[in-house]
Amino acid sequence: MPPHPVLHLLADLALWSVVPAAFLAAYTSGFGHPASAVAPHAIAVGVVWLAVATLRVGARLVLPARLARVAGTFVTGTTAWALALYYAAVLVGLASWGHVLTLELVAGYSGQVRGLADSMGVSLAAVTAGLAGSLVAAWALAWRVLGRIDWTVEFVARGSPAMVRIGSVSTAALVVLLVAQFQFASIAWTRAAEPFAMTVFPHYGTTMMQSYRVVNTPERASRDALEERERASLRPPVGVPRRNLVVIVVDALRSDHMGVYGYARETTPWLSARAREGRLRRVDGIRAVCAESACGLTALFTSRHMHEVPIRPLTLHQVMKANGYRVMAILGGNHSQFYGLGALYEGIDSVVDGGAGGLAGARARYLNDDRWVIDEAGALQDWDGTPTMLQFHLMSTHQLGTRATPERPWSPAKPYWAMVPNAIEPSVNWYDNGVHQTDEMIRRLLATLEAKGYLRDALVAVTSDHGESLGERGRFSHSSGVGEPLLNIPLLLLGYGGWTPPELRPRPVASQVDVAPTLLATLGLPVPSTWVGTALTEPARAARVWFHQGAEVGQIDLTDPAAPLKYWVDMRSGAEQAYDLATDPTESRNIAATLPPERLRAYRLDALRRTPG
Repeated sequence: MPPHPVLHLLADLALWSVVPAAFLAAYTSGFGHPASAVAPHAIAVGVVWLAVATLRVGARLVLPARLARVAGTFVTGTTAWALALYYAAVLVGLASWGHVLTLELVAGYSGQVRGLADSMGVSLAAVTAGLAGSLVAAWALAWRVLGRIDWTVEFVARGSPAMVRIGSVSTAALVVLLVAQFQFASIAWTRAAEPFAMTVFPHYGTTMMQSYRVVNTPERASRDALEERERASLRPPVGVPRRNLVVIVVDALRSDHMGVYGYARETTPWLSARAREGRLRRVDGIRAVCAESACGLTALFTSRHMHEVPIRPLTLHQVMKANGYRVMAILGGNHSQFYGLGALYEGIDSVVDGGAGGLAGARARYLNDDRWVIDEAGALQDWDGTPTMLQFHLMSTHQLGTRATPERPWSPAKPYWAMVPNAIEPSVNWYDNGVHQTDEMIRRLLATLEAKGYLRDALVAVTSDHGESLGERGRFSHSSGVGEPLLNIPLLLLGYGGWTPPELRPRPVASQVDVAPTLLATLGLPVPSTWVGTALTEPARAARVWFHQGAEVGQIDLTDPAAPLKYWVDMRSGAEQAYDLATDPTESRNIAATLPPERLRAYRLDALRRTPG
């Protein structure tokens, strides 16, 4: 006698749960998401299984046996394949840029598949063949499994037609009801980090900033009130010349791989030449507040750490607007359309990024190809004398950025998106070639702006949102960890129009939140009182530089400026690390165990207070 269909149904459920269970284990244990995400995700996967089961039963009721098996195989195999593909994309996203895949991200890269494949150094034909092959394999596996444990055969055979139909209709109704009730955007599951919800509704009840989800608390609302009063009080000073401001943010650019900062390779020949001419002011010791774009750009343009950001922050762009500037942004990548970054550009005159067409048709090139940024700059109207702030975002150093210039000084060079531990040399070469290309892109961009008159009297700043790991601690890319390669970023100031930026007060270490105040002070404009950063023209207000990434939160203690001490704690495991940056800049000797207990307690308490929400 064949096994009862209930046993086959249980076996079906068990097999269906294997891949989600493995994913959830990696999601919670490997990437630190809360265990509270498990139950809602299991329910969501259960809804998917119910939908598949309903279709299989329906096929058994209306189709001949063999066609019913074909239909069941197609539905089961395709759904399981899509679910596994989604899980893989989520885990790659968490490992590469620190966040679950979102629909906004998918939309931003739609139509950009060929450019993405080229930047990763993979064959689009091979990827397509691999996906097709894996789908066929999923169908073959489903055909084999359903040939052995297809409970729908016995289920339909044992029940009366009326009972089977009623059961099928009831199941379908249940699926519809569950889907209707699965209100991702209005229940706590979103805040519990359930991955489906984070993919579809990443913003509900929070400001979603890549790997940070900052809940809109009453405290944030109170900061908003202060911010609104500061915004309303802004008045342009009298008698201050209105020099143009050009801010160039280079994604994932670490200063210690730039020739202008003393790197052994001359990766920045054009910038280094400007430094030798005395036209460029190099600022040493700038540290990003984190290792990813969203909070790094937030720190740059709001002078805030993540735990201090209001709901509607007062941005550098808004301050420049209040001082009579026209403000425009041309952003490589897709840096205004996802991860909550759109708020940084609220109220400015124009913003174009790689995810949308612009004056020159940004979509004509891959969104991470900096040549379209230069094309867009070339499409700007000639400067008409109105004080102007221009922001650019370049992607040549990013692991997914296009290497467009023919000059490739260092080889062998290979993209490191796969993060192969033994591929350090070609990864470093790939990165250094990107820095070399960045130098050329900056030269072309500024030549374009100079020809259009924007640099007749201007301050140009070159900086970054975060650094990059190139095999240090076994890591590649960013969004993971707080090591020095991830936090060391440049700040270069160039004067155009016959003036040189003033000398700045040297600091052993300064923060990314100090950049916007420094730009305003260099231009002679007042700095908002609600900002936490301090202009580098002034003495530092605190002997601490704060940073965080995911669960790792810490500071660089500058109590003794000659011996900066870097400390951080993993808020999940409690593991602590500390390094004397004066004698150990590569962080090779963890001295946390040698620090006085009271000092460690103070560091831990500070970290707890500054953990982003």
